[in-house]
Amino acid sequence: MAQHALGNVRPASTTTALPATNNLTNPAKNFGVQAPGTSPVTRPGWTIGDPTKPAAFDAATFWILPAVSGEGVRVTAVR
Repeated sequence: MAQHALGNVRPASTTTALPATNNLTNPAKNFGVQAPGTSPVTRPGWTIGDPTKPAAFDAATFWILPAVSGEGVRVTAVR
């Protein structure tokens, strides 16, 4: 599995979300991802995936909407 950092996604609004792939130069590009392994142990995070299927999800279908304007998350996709 390879990791690809998509960078910090920090919407300036609490009502308009940004896609997890907001920082890609070609946002229309599909970015298939799968679940990360359990090693190494990393800081807490939100993970979605199906490790039994390669590229089971497209990161562009996930949206980030913070409770506080300007806050967000660092997005890393596991391919």
